[in-house]
Amino acid sequence: MGIITKETRAKISKALTGKHLTDEHRANLRLGKLRYYASLSSEERSLKHGKHLFGTHTTLGYKFTDKQRLNVKLAHIGLRQTAEQRQKASQTMKQYWTLHPEAKVRLGQITKQRYEDPMTRKEQSIKSKQRYANPEARKLQSDRAKEILAKRPELIENHQRIMRERHYSRPEYRAKISEQTKGNKNPFYGKTHSAEAKKKMSQIRKTKIGVLSSRWEGGLSFEPYSPEFNSAFKESIRERDNCTCQLCGILETECFGDLSVHHIDYNKEHTVPENCIALCRPCNIKANSNRQFWQDYFTSLMNSKGLNNEQENN
Repeated sequence: MGIITKETRAKISKALTGKHLTDEHRANLRLGKLRYYASLSSEERSLKHGKHLFGTHTTLGYKFTDKQRLNVKLAHIGLRQTAEQRQKASQTMKQYWTLHPEAKVRLGQITKQRYEDPMTRKEQSIKSKQRYANPEARKLQSDRAKEILAKRPELIENHQRIMRERHYSRPEYRAKISEQTKGNKNPFYGKTHSAEAKKKMSQIRKTKIGVLSSRWEGGLSFEPYSPEFNSAFKESIRERDNCTCQLCGILETECFGDLSVHHIDYNKEHTVPENCIALCRPCNIKANSNRQFWQDYFTSLMNSKGLNNEQENN
């Protein structure tokens, strides 16, 4: 089947203007479609469903007009797929990707090429802002996310792991994010929280202290440090690290107070130079979450300097 031209589409549209299918006709069309797909094998159905990925779909390259988009949007208002429909669609696509891995690769390439265009990214950004300017739309999206995460809590852990492995472990990525949010580039630049917002945040923080905190580690912060962890030892670590935060690179003279000395393996009794590193206070706070990631990161950093913490542990 060839690609339908715009002229042909215009003729078809003009011929059907003002005409509507009866319920009987719709039922017959739906039944015929079901019979057709039932006659195909699972591989043929999968190939038919993913035809557009190979560039053979009759609508490839065709763009809907604003009026057509509006009509489609109005037709779907209030309609949501059932859990059964979503599961069936998911299984169909998984089956298709398994049978045609090259199509999945192509789809990734097409999507990447599309979003390399600054105008496309700008257009998507504007659409997202317009969509979520509506409080009801934001609440609906939030409720859907909570519903999904309640059923599949492992998604949060998987997302954090991917971000750590693919992004936050790369210095160039952290530098890029830092550059994009500096000064007046920060969305909150020049703004302040209202008294009502401050009160609300204060109340939320009070409900997340102690055992209620996501960073609670069984009260480890109340355990005493070893006697070796004294002022002289901490000063020697700062001097060894050139009085510079080993994460963000800020100098001690630019900080409010002395640099903190962080235990890489979070064991307060393991006070040796190979297990300690100088950090500014914000970075020291940051290192108290996602502990395994930061332990691996700082251990690798110390190894690159010839200070092997693993040997000391053994």
